[in-house]
Amino acid sequence: MLLALYLKASIHQKDRKYISSLRNNLINEFKPKTPSALLILDVAVSAYFRVMRSSAVYNALIQTPNGVVDWTDKQRVNLIKELNKQIDIANQQLISSLNYLKETNPQLPNIKVQTKNAFIAQNQQFNTDTKP
Repeated sequence: MLLALYLKASIHQKDRKYISSLRNNLINEFKPKTPSALLILDVAVSAYFRVMRSSAVYNALIQTPNGVVDWTDKQRVNLIKELNKQIDIANQQLISSLNYLKETNPQLPNIKVQTKNAFIAQNQQFNTDTKP
């Protein structure tokens, strides 16, 4: 499928084996009903892997394995700043995509009612006249 091809191309080669698992889990969770919702789901998958991969690079640049932080190299500092911006952008894409999926597929609450009379409706409004 063409869509899967572009999704795979947007993710680092080492992370590609995890795409199907995450994508299938999100499909099971959100149950997208339209092609556009599925596209948003793919954006969420791509953004997730960019956040994780970029964060790993950021951590490797920010300090050595011994925990030493070197702020004297201006090129390194500029690279860290730019990488931090890219992490923020990918994180916003991830959050926006997940919020969209949640809004388009609201989970109905599972309610058990034991009563003789019950009035259940969406957006109920009860107007009671307090005048005698």
